[in-house]
Amino acid sequence: VQILQMVVGVYVCSHGWRLSQQPGSFVNKNVIIAGFSMYASYLALFMQFFIHRYVVAPTRKAKTL
Repeated sequence: VQILQMVVGVYVCSHGWRLSQQPGSFVNKNVIIAGFSMYASYLALFMQFFIHRYVVAPTRKAKTL
């Protein structure tokens, strides 16, 4: 769910950037850049965690008594 949230955040920031390119736009580019940086970095972190946790999960050791 968190990965999806970050993907949507990156999309919203990308769309905001496109809107900021139109003449007469009141979208602040600095806010868009900061938001994109935040969402993109968290997306990368959550993806890294997901891949290491569920895709390349280390083999579990058998419990010894």
